[in-house]
Amino acid sequence: MKCFKLCCIFVLLVITNLSAQYLEHTINVPDGTLGGVFEPTAFCYNDTSNKIYVAGKYGPYMLVIDGATNQKIAKIPLVGTSTYALCWNSVNNKVYATSGVENKVTVVDGVTNQRITTIPVGADPEALVYNPTDNKVYCGNTTSGSISLINDATNAVIATITTGGSPYLAYNPTNNKIYCANGNNTTSVINCATNTVSATLPIISYAFQHNPINNKVYCSNDGNNVRVLNGTTNAVVATIPVEQEPSAMIHNPVQNRVYVTNYWASSISVLRDAMGIEESIGN
Repeated sequence: MKCFKLCCIFVLLVITNLSAQYLEHTINVPDGTLGGVFEPTAFCYNDTSNKIYVAGKYGPYMLVIDGATNQKIAKIPLVGTSTYALCWNSVNNKVYATSGVENKVTVVDGVTNQRITTIPVGADPEALVYNPTDNKVYCGNTTSGSISLINDATNAVIATITTGGSPYLAYNPTNNKIYCANGNNTTSVINCATNTVSATLPIISYAFQHNPINNKVYCSNDGNNVRVLNGTTNAVVATIPVEQEPSAMIHNPVQNRVYVTNYWASSISVLRDAMGIEESIGN
């Protein structure tokens, strides 16, 4: 028994030491107005000022964290709760935050950490994406099935684009397009130059990933597949079988690979540029 206890202590010490190697700091983000609950749901990064912004489902504010010190440096009040999306504007150094209950977007100055204004949008805004080509912000409104197009210079909605409504948006900088996954199992392709839906594709998607090297767009969760689109023509150029419920994706520009998380399979599929599955990384 004594030997067993010593072994347990040794294992605990090893785990503690390993954790200390990787875990640098823990930042507490409680919200005292709601019983200590904040539930952080959204991040964005400001690479001009090296700041991290985090907002939550319940906390009616956005926290600003210094990227150098990992310390909270500001607490910015929002117009309400249920913040599911943040995005940063690199041209004018502004941060945008959705407030789902109030159906508004809060605009924050990235230098002063002060709230600039709030913008009324559609019902249940849950997605934000920034278009640096035209200096616009697109806000996906799930319940109203629309996208509110915000002019960053005026902080006003300049157009409302009707879609199927979804919290999944992605930007293609090569062809200046926005992809929107709709609740009716389609994908809308928006021409950012004209602010109109240029195509509606019969594709279900939980996420998009643009590959700037070859201008292809990967769409996850069409069954247990990833559909690959030509970024110019919108044509499906490949259907790649992966594992159960592919969802989040990211592109590795060094090896030109796309990584896909398979939610129910607890694995990651690695997709090569030849549009086939290269490897599956299990748990």
